[in-house]
Formats: sequence, structure tokens, C-alpha cells
Amino acid sequence: MPERCLKIALATLLLSLACISACAQKHCIGTVYGYSGMGLYHELDTDDGSFTRVTLYAETAEAFSGRTSIPGISASFTWNFAIAVMESVCGNKITIFAGPGIAAGLCRDFKSDTGFFFGLKGRAGVRCIYKRNVDISISIAPVIGSHLTFREEAIDMRYFKGGLMKAFMPEIGIGYRF
Repeated sequence: MPERCLKIALATLLLSLACISACAQKHCIGTVYGYSGMGLYHELDTDDGSFTRVTLYAETAEAFSGRTSIPGISASFTWNFAIAVMESVCGNKITIFAGPGIAAGLCRDFKSDTGFFFGLKGRAGVRCIYKRNVDISISIAPVIGSHLTFREEAIDMRYFKGGLMKAFMPEIGIGYRF
């Protein structure tokens, strides 16, 4: 199962690199920090004011609390739409955004074993783009989905509680735009 997760992460990374080389729009590469872990992201601005975001995430909440020794991994994609855009006199821009997406990964859920999760992801937040190509964002990104654990007798499928926690704990992203 971990080999499959690594293949998913590698495919997501290759897809991100293909987007960088194939498109002429603005890009942003950065890191994101949240309650459940930390990760790397790539954003691609489109012409109509929306942007896409691909994130590779290390799910470290259960590892830091001592419940497991191995952190999980996840990948997500969101398509974010600008709700409001405010621009300052000196060229800095603040964008309020929201958008749908998908997420999948391998991690340990609350009071459950390590297993595969998948689901629908939402993302809403505020993004500040500074004139010096620095991008800082704060957002919430809940995942509504299922968590599958494999046991010798059966497969156990439950609601992914860790995804709901992401609705209450914000993520902070810091990136470089080019």
C-alpha cells in the first residue's frame, strides 16, 4: 500500500512539473503548514482570475502525537475562484477565494488504524500577493470522504474524521511567484 501512495505522489509531482513547462501563466511554488501536517504546493493562475492548486502533504498530526511512528501522505487538487480582489496603490493584491477539489492519501485517522482515504475537498481563504513575488495565504481546506482500513478479515470503511478537523484549523501558505 505505501508503494501505491508513493506512485500517486510521484505522478502528482510530474503533473505539476508538466504544468510549469507547458503553460505561460503565473505560477507559485511554496510550502503550507497546518494542524494535520505540512506540504508543498504549486499554484497556476488562469486568465479568468481563478487558479488551480496541487498539494503534496505529509500528514504528521498522528505521528507528532505519538500514536504512530510513520507520517501519512496525501495529494490534493483544488480549483479556486476569486470572490473579491482588492489592489493597493503600491501594487500588492489581496484575493478572497473559494473552490472545490479532490484529495486522496494514506494516513492514520483518529482512533483508527492507518488506511487509505479519498474524498471531496473544499478550500476557502485569503491570499496576499506582494509586489516582490511573495504569496502568503491563510485558508481552511476540509475533506469530506471515507477512510478505508484493511484487516485480515475485512475492509473497514468509515467517515474520514481528520478531513473534518481541517475545516476548523487553518492552513498557512508561503510561496514564491514567478
